[in-house]
Amino acid sequence: MSAAVASRTAGLALVMIAGLSGCGLPEEIAEAAKTPRDVLAASAPGLESPPFAYTILGVDPEGVPQDLKGVVSPAAQSYDLATSYTDRDAGFTMNLRFRVVGPASWVRVTFDAEKDVQGLPELPDKWLKVDPARAGDEDDALPTAFTPADADPGTTAALISTAVAVTETGTGAYAGTMDLTRASDWELVDVAAAGDAVKSVPFTASVDGTGRLTALTVEIPAIGEVQAFSYQVTYAYGTAAPVEAPAAPDTAETPDLLYDLFAA
Repeated sequence: MSAAVASRTAGLALVMIAGLSGCGLPEEIAEAAKTPRDVLAASAPGLESPPFAYTILGVDPEGVPQDLKGVVSPAAQSYDLATSYTDRDAGFTMNLRFRVVGPASWVRVTFDAEKDVQGLPELPDKWLKVDPARAGDEDDALPTAFTPADADPGTTAALISTAVAVTETGTGAYAGTMDLTRASDWELVDVAAAGDAVKSVPFTASVDGTGRLTALTVEIPAIGEVQAFSYQVTYAYGTAAPVEAPAAPDTAETPDLLYDLFAA
């Protein structure tokens, strides 16, 4: 091939590439080059996500079942969370609702008793605003302000980052294993106590047509006296209204008893 022909060929190739770029083909190639792990890593919700509803099922390090439901509005830096704790021996259930909007937060506490239980806290059945100065440190149970981590309530991004093997099992469906020793900040498992038992933990996940994570299930093995369980997170987009501050008629003055309850 002569130098002149080679030059014209190279020029034609550049023109073709430029034309294909306008048609979007390189982007399609880039998408096709993504691995299943890449797809999952980009799927977890974050600060740019639209409002979404979620559920979380699991067990805490003491073996107490966890059942959380809520809504997050990342753009508005707000969320609403509902959970409950049942003391079967005492015969009552404590229902908790948390509402956070930017730097402000509220909590609502109610009790359901199967019988006349003595000593239950008497709190207004309304939203009670939390004073950050009295809420204790960041490890306490009372939230005081929205943080970036609240945009991913199931800590799914951190969990997916520990994946050591991921395969696509169907359209939008994935499976693999995680090394949870890499997720030392994950509060639902005592990673230090688990050791090698959580270095190859199976999981499944699903992603919707726009690449957003809709479900993640991680099979946690038995750790000490805590039996094996499934940690399950679901995210649903397009179904939740933005979370706003409680209306004034739905709020009440916050009694000292609230802080005593969460400090216990």
